[in-house]
Amino acid sequence: MTEETLEKYSPDIVNPELTRNFEQDMEEIRNQRKDSKEVIENVKIKVTAIIEKFNSNLKKIGTELQKANKKTQEMQSNVGKCPNCAEGKLVIKKGRFGLFIACDKYPDCKTTFKLPSNALVKVTEHICKECGRPLVQVIRRGKRPQELCIDPDCPSKKQDDDDSGKDKPKIKTNEKNEIGRKCPKCQSELLLRKSFYGEFIGCSNYPKCKYTEKIKKED
Repeated sequence: MTEETLEKYSPDIVNPELTRNFEQDMEEIRNQRKDSKEVIENVKIKVTAIIEKFNSNLKKIGTELQKANKKTQEMQSNVGKCPNCAEGKLVIKKGRFGLFIACDKYPDCKTTFKLPSNALVKVTEHICKECGRPLVQVIRRGKRPQELCIDPDCPSKKQDDDDSGKDKPKIKTNEKNEIGRKCPKCQSELLLRKSFYGEFIGCSNYPKCKYTEKIKKED
């Protein structure tokens, strides 16, 4: 888009023929077929004309480049359709605690999804086969990029007990993923949840109640 804007308002800047002519002139000087002073004067005239044309359209160029940059950012942050409202789309936003995904129809729609703060997150065009939510690419230092579902409750993030590891506490849950304790804030059931960061305990009354607990590792 930058090249298209420059070609529209100052085409000589991106014209390969101009560079080719300058190179040919330099070759002529080396072969003593042209006078260097004459070539330099011609170059000054051409460059001055290019700069004047560029400056005369500077405001238009800046406006179009700003629009192009905004459009690129929107494309890079557009995750997909909001699963909870008819018109909204999910976009990556930046808050006090880092990046997160939210519906662009906020405050009418308060749908949000967490994103890891220790990774680079890129949008994809892929959809989760388990729950139909969008997949994002998560890139962590020293690890292979992964495509993960944005939904922390997606079945694809459920781990078998055999994969739990020795240092991971065994938390018993029922068929609703409830752990048998009440939320200290609102007295709703606490659930075993999973996010990009791993498993955690969260209130079943989310998003009205945002109480969470970290799962402590066993010694």
